[in-house]
Amino acid sequence: MKKVRVFLLLLVGLLLVALPVQAQSPSPYQTYTLGPGQFYWYTQAAYTPLGEFPLPLDGPEDMFYAPDGYLYVADTGNSRIVKLDANFGIIDEFGADVLDEPTGLFVDGDGIIYVADGGSDTIVILDAEGQIINQFGRPSEPLFGLNREFLPRKIAVDARKNLYIVSEGSVNGLVMMNTNGNFIGYFGANAAEMSV
Repeated sequence: MKKVRVFLLLLVGLLLVALPVQAQSPSPYQTYTLGPGQFYWYTQAAYTPLGEFPLPLDGPEDMFYAPDGYLYVADTGNSRIVKLDANFGIIDEFGADVLDEPTGLFVDGDGIIYVADGGSDTIVILDAEGQIINQFGRPSEPLFGLNREFLPRKIAVDARKNLYIVSEGSVNGLVMMNTNGNFIGYFGANAAEMSV
């Protein structure tokens, strides 16, 4: 009887070891989709985290994956732009002596870094080594608006080097400027109809 009990325990132990078990933690968020009747339904996770990477960042507000294969992060709390490699290791940092609170950034194919600095309300353009190419604030052209504030928060650049700037509180669309700081116009302004 004792041999049978030992044999059964051994058999159960082997079965438990042989059965595959999958272990994973749930996503830290839920994904929903709009279904019939305009109700939200749970769906499988649209994105799953790759992992956690402890980086010495303080309140990062923007990131940009550049054509050179590096990830650039606007490290707002530390007043700098950080360049990361594919393993999220810090390769370089830029603008620590120039930037106040970078909130938006864009890197073009030449490695030029365009920064919307929300702390000083300026646009800062840096070369690939982090040296200042240009820095400018509120446009002085009358078409921009005489009393309009310039509060840049995000930035994008097209192939012709036109800057498209999200200015906080602007209702006229994106602010378009050139790399010299000259106002070009507004892009994507909402059409407003007269009402009585």
